[in-house]
Amino acid sequence: MKRLLYCSLLLSLTACSPNQTTLPLERYSANLVVNGDAEQSDAPDTPKAPLADVLGWTRGNSLEAPENATAMPYSGYLKTQGITIVGPVGVALGKNLLMGGLTSTSNLSQTIDLSGLKLNVKPSYVLSALLGGAEAENDHVDVLLELLDQKGIALESVTISGPRAQERGNKSQILAFDKTGTLPAGTVTARVKLSFTREFGVWNEGFADNISLKVRLE
Repeated sequence: MKRLLYCSLLLSLTACSPNQTTLPLERYSANLVVNGDAEQSDAPDTPKAPLADVLGWTRGNSLEAPENATAMPYSGYLKTQGITIVGPVGVALGKNLLMGGLTSTSNLSQTIDLSGLKLNVKPSYVLSALLGGAEAENDHVDVLLELLDQKGIALESVTISGPRAQERGNKSQILAFDKTGTLPAGTVTARVKLSFTREFGVWNEGFADNISLKVRLE
């Protein structure tokens, strides 16, 4: 009886099939970040310059040296250094991740055009990432999302701060993070920037993987 009443209430909105018991879920876009998992990059065995470009990403410029944030295989340099990175429970890691390279600070960024998407009248977004570092070192990665208008002016920005050593239990680990919000009116593009920071040693061992941005569609 309750099911029949539920169907009658929904009749003006949608047909009630024998298997339909809930309203449709909110619909989000596919991941808009290009190569957010670094799987499309030809990752070298060691983070030494010169390095191949990281598909989809643009490196920043540093005063100390050419920045060399790069894609890196889990099984390459990291293994030779005795670094085995543990991911979140239930998350299958691919063959590559993104790391900071050699300079004390390095950046990767990309700008995403949202103008061609049929957004919901209340367009929300989900920004997510796997972020971490090596052992007891505080090297880390922060993710900045900027929502820009037609003139490239930032209407809003949000940051996900990657974990320091204590937050990782002093283990080589990447943890899952996400933030949600609403796209401000007038948003045309989104810029995603990864900032890698070295606080100890020679290598910038801030690690990032599975960078994702999704927006709610009609």
